[in-house]
Formats: sequence, structure tokens, C-alpha cells
Amino acid sequence: MIQEDIKYYTQIHAFLEKIVEMMALNFPDHTIFFATHDKQTNVIRKVLDQKKLCIPEGKEDPFYESFCHLAVEAPEKYIVIPDLTKHSFTKEHYFTKQVGSGSFMGAAVVLEEKEVLGTLCLISDNTGVFSEEKITLLKGYAYIIAKAVEVEQSQMRDSLTGLYLPSALAAIFQKKQESYASWSLLYINLCDTRIFNERYGYETGDLLLQKIAKMLYETFPPGTMFARASQDKFVVLLPFTENENPRSATELYVEKLLQHLNDAPCLVNGETSYIRMVIGAALYGETLNNFNMMWDKAEQRAIRGNLKGIEGLIFTDNDDQEKMEIQEFTIRNAMQEAGFYDQLALAYQPQIDMQRETIAGVEALIRWHHPVHGFFPPNIWIPLAEQSEVIHSIGLWVLERACMEMKTVNEDLKLSINVSPTQLYDPAFPENVRRIINEVKYPPSYLTFEITENIFMEKTQLF
Repeated sequence: MIQEDIKYYTQIHAFLEKIVEMMALNFPDHTIFFATHDKQTNVIRKVLDQKKLCIPEGKEDPFYESFCHLAVEAPEKYIVIPDLTKHSFTKEHYFTKQVGSGSFMGAAVVLEEKEVLGTLCLISDNTGVFSEEKITLLKGYAYIIAKAVEVEQSQMRDSLTGLYLPSALAAIFQKKQESYASWSLLYINLCDTRIFNERYGYETGDLLLQKIAKMLYETFPPGTMFARASQDKFVVLLPFTENENPRSATELYVEKLLQHLNDAPCLVNGETSYIRMVIGAALYGETLNNFNMMWDKAEQRAIRGNLKGIEGLIFTDNDDQEKMEIQEFTIRNAMQEAGFYDQLALAYQPQIDMQRETIAGVEALIRWHHPVHGFFPPNIWIPLAEQSEVIHSIGLWVLERACMEMKTVNEDLKLSINVSPTQLYDPAFPENVRRIINEVKYPPSYLTFEITENIFMEKTQLF
């Protein structure tokens, strides 16, 4: 949970910059780095590589294969190794074999609730003995980082459940909005919590809320964000890629949550209590094009469902079908506007070679921002384009623009382009591809087309 937070703590990032700069004055002979972990993966977050040991920021290692776990597991929560070749763990480690010898000192960054956020470490290719003064200094810097994180946590997290506060969730959505093709937001209203609290007490009620928060983390996939909206209300924010169907995926996760809830009732004083939920859902799109609109729509649906005694997921209003038709009508008209192609742009998603730890290529992703209606999610408008001839010209526009831009930036990277199955049934498609590649002078060996699976599902008569 905290590892995810560290990406968005702009104040903490700036603070870490200052910390390592200050540490460099006290530890000029060591590379300094800060890492976080979740007891499974150790992630290097900040590095000042004074000894040129090639420790990259963002590097991930299994937690128990990292030096950091030695500090975390130590009773004193710090470790000093003056000679890496003489320690039972480090002498066989790949880092020691790479540098030949060296020294290491690490201190755990421990929060108030004894939760270990990560480690602040020093490492060198020289052996040496750390004085008590140096050990005290490192522990002091680790303590300062812990306090800074705690302050930031208090501004972003609900103290009871550990979930985001609504304002923090809105800020994170703002940062990540364009990184995904679509979003869904769930507004969860727990039913009968007033009666539950009156019967079993508010301390037991707090335990119930903590249990629900834990259940949310266990049910939804990595990358999902959660907030506590009020006393007995929670919000779930789900991101989706272009290849996912937001509505059907959301329905599956909610079904899993409700099953989980049913399978794990509360047992208090020998009595079993089943908790009911009303869940309002909203999808990001033309009519709901910002966080507040999604929140309001999902909350309205949850409130209506609660008033009507409806349990489970509520995804539509009576007027949703009409709104969907209006949206589709708007999109179809907008695709016929004279300035349509001026509103399109490409975003590039890097494709990482994990073995070499380098960028092997990029995938071109189309984005449409209308001057009046704003951002149209690709999963909404591309299916509509596929129902008309405009998909062919859009596909060729993407190919030509991507080849031109990549040739300008770096033509040595592999370029991957999504092709609609509809385009492949155009007899002119191969010749058009050949013409564009020749005109742009883009090397064909660096170009890859990715085709979605529905070509095999929808056109089975071809086989």
C-alpha cells in the first residue's frame, strides 16, 4: 500500500533529494540509496551513485535476495557489514561477485505502527569499519524520512482503515487519468451499520470497517485505488486498458466481492451477521468526463438503490440508454467534422526488455480530445468507428503519423501499431501499408501490427 503511495508523494520525492544530498556530505565514500518493499519485492526508489556502482532507480529484486532485508530482519533494524566477502549472506551475492569486495550499512525506515516502509542504505566497493557516529547518523536520517512519510500519510489516508481520503483519490486520478483507456468508479454503501453499531458497539463496528477495507484489497486487482468516503461508505476506482471491457470486468469483480462478503460473515458474541452492500457504479466517458461526475453518478445510484431496498450492483439509470444513444450520436457526428484528424494524437507506451533492462520498442496508442466534448475514451469511440468506413482512414492516419514521429525520434526502436480487424478485410490495406512505408522511408523490419482476437471470433467463415 505504501509503495504505491511513494510514487505520488511529490513532497517526499523532493525531501528525499535533500536527504541524500545532505548524506553525501557525511558519507562521501559510499553510494546512497533508499528502497521500499512489501516483503516480496524490494524497489530502489532514490539513488545517489557516488561510487558509480550502477544501481538504477526503479530496479526491483526479490526482497529476500536484497541486502535490504538484512536491516529489516535485524532486531535492531539496522545492519553493518564492513567486508561483504566475510558475511554469510553477502559473500555469495551477485553484487559482491560483481564488485569483488565492499562494505554495506542499512537502516530500516520504521513508521509509528512498527510498519517498515523500507531501508536507507550505504554501499561501497571499498571495505571499512563504520564508527558509532556514522551508524547514529544513518539511523537519524532514516528516522527523519519516516516522520516525513507519516505527515504525508496523515494528509492522504483515513486513520481507521488506511484507505485514501476522497481528496487524495481525486488528486491521484488527476495524475493517472490519461494513462488508461477508461475507468470505473464504485460507490459502496454498507447497509444496517447503525443497527450493527448499536447492537455490538462502535469498537466492533470499527473492526467491521477495517475488515471491509482488507476485503477490498483482496478482491480487486493491483492498481485499483480505494477511499473511505464517510462512516460506512467506500469508493473503488478501477483503471482499464484498451483491451479490457470496463463494464463486464467491473461486474466480475463486484460479483467476486459480494461472494467474498457472503462467505465471510461477521461472528460477534456467537451471533453471525451478514453485511449487505448497495454498490453504485459509473464509467468514465463523454457524459462523465471527470472524477467528480463519476463520483456523483455512482453515489446517486447507490442512494437510489438503498432507498428502494436494492442490494448489489447498480450500473444504470432509467435514462442511461437514452444518454448512451446521445453519446454515440455525438461521436459519430464529431468523426465527420472537418477538423477531426487535427483532434487526434498518439501516445507511446514503452515495451521493456526485462532481461536487458532496456526499452525494446513502443506501442502507438491513439487519443482523441474534442475541443468541446473533451477526451473520448478509445473503448467508446473506436467500436463506433469500426461500424463505418472511417476506421480505414483512421488506421492509415495512425500508421503514417507513428512512422513519421518514430523516424524523427528514434527509428531504431520497434514500433507496434494496433490494427482493427475491420481494416484487414479492405483489399487495399496491404498496398496502402506498402505505400506509406515507402513514402516515409520507415524500415519495415521495425514495424509490428497487433490484431485483437475478435477477428477470429467474428469472421469464422474465413476459415
